[in-house]
Amino acid sequence: MRGDLPSGWVRTTLGELVKTKSGNSKLIKGRLAATPESGLVPAYSASGQDVWCDEAEWRESGVVLSAVGARCGKTFLALGSWTAIANTHVLIPHDGIDPKWLWYLTNDENLWIKGGSAQPFVKMKASKQIPVLLPPTKDQKRIVTAIEEHFSRLDAVEATTVDARRRLDVLRNAIMDLAFYDDANSKFTAEIGDLAEVSGGIQKQPKRRPRENRYPFLRVANVGRGHLDLGDVHEIELFEGEIDRFRLSKGDLLVVEGNGSVNQIGRAALWGGQIENCVHQNHLIRVRPGESLLPEYLTLCWNAPRTAQQIQAVASSTSGLYTLSTSKVKSIRIPVAPLSVQRSVVEQLDQQLCSIEMAHAAAKDASSRVLALRRAVLADAFSGQLVPQNPKDEPATALLDRIAATRQPA
Repeated sequence: MRGDLPSGWVRTTLGELVKTKSGNSKLIKGRLAATPESGLVPAYSASGQDVWCDEAEWRESGVVLSAVGARCGKTFLALGSWTAIANTHVLIPHDGIDPKWLWYLTNDENLWIKGGSAQPFVKMKASKQIPVLLPPTKDQKRIVTAIEEHFSRLDAVEATTVDARRRLDVLRNAIMDLAFYDDANSKFTAEIGDLAEVSGGIQKQPKRRPRENRYPFLRVANVGRGHLDLGDVHEIELFEGEIDRFRLSKGDLLVVEGNGSVNQIGRAALWGGQIENCVHQNHLIRVRPGESLLPEYLTLCWNAPRTAQQIQAVASSTSGLYTLSTSKVKSIRIPVAPLSVQRSVVEQLDQQLCSIEMAHAAAKDASSRVLALRRAVLADAFSGQLVPQNPKDEPATALLDRIAATRQPA
């Protein structure tokens, strides 16, 4: 198009297309419900939480914009009778502006002009000056139809990739449990404490601020499930004799001792000796395998679902938090096999898990492509390249004139 406008389109700003209002800050919690009881209408909030209220503020379709906080810039399409509550902006399209077209236009968090850092917020006055290309009303409706047709096909692809990744997770769990807990292996188990040395780490204190004897220091943030993130390794001060006591050795398993999420408790990664003379904090538990236990075998077995169930069971508490200790880790029982069998299990399982990870990566790549295609569809839609224009349509300039006339005083 080389900068030319599509036939019948016009350049304008977002503020010319809508009436704006802040969400209803008067609604109090007692007037909101968590379930759609009879007679209630949807209430759109900045958090995106589904709530209902007994007081409809709007009875025409519009767009609700989350104006403050983590979901700042997120939009919701509102149809029928509804209201919007505090920390939102309401965008009600003028006659001739299709609500769905407006929603697709504004459903991009990067579109909005924002302020703040710790608590971001939408600068509505500035955002109303965002330039847009306005098509004729009939073109808007054709664009919406085309977008929804494309998105319907992309939704089907996305659903397939999500299902594929779920099935791969199920397959991975089944393979890992079978490798360690089949009838043959599960008969011979032993506690971790009988197979490995289990110890805690160093508590971070003011006296440990690194000064003269600085050593690299791993934290919980450095330990993922099955992998290490060594992009940001802190330092800590050690005193005489401590490096020999706390130094990590290649083959140590690092276990996260506490987490508020049951799915994250006990996550662990194998230390490969990447950093010389490295130590770890007390919120990580070090498991150092003895001569009868291969580190790779321990790591894979630790991450098997049935082992994870044991870990969650011993880590649970009445307070709702999940914590491990060296004694709890020592009590975990795992299948024991001769070293030759352990090597065979590790080799076979590594090959199987590698194939699953490759399939996972392919599914993740497909999801990324779907997202890119959605963006491309919207980019074409709002530049006039998604649907052909009809020169017989009333031009958007006439639409803007009518909108402007409604603002004139009687």
